[in-house]
Amino acid sequence: MRSVRRYRLLTVGPPLALAAVLLPLAVIAGIQFALLLLVLVLAHALLVLPKVRERATENVRQNTTQWELRPE
Repeated sequence: MRSVRRYRLLTVGPPLALAAVLLPLAVIAGIQFALLLLVLVLAHALLVLPKVRERATENVRQNTTQWELRPE
């Protein structure tokens, strides 16, 4: 369960942290901060998330039990 929590934190955490900072700036200072948020979240989804998914899948494969079946 810890790995699922960690995976969820790594996938959702950075975009939420960026939104918490940049959305108030977009309301106060200007719309360019909302566009910056869009670009950063898109970059996170395209560049970071595939590597995180790969690593999580590999961890699941390594941690599952392997059966050693022999024919009779």
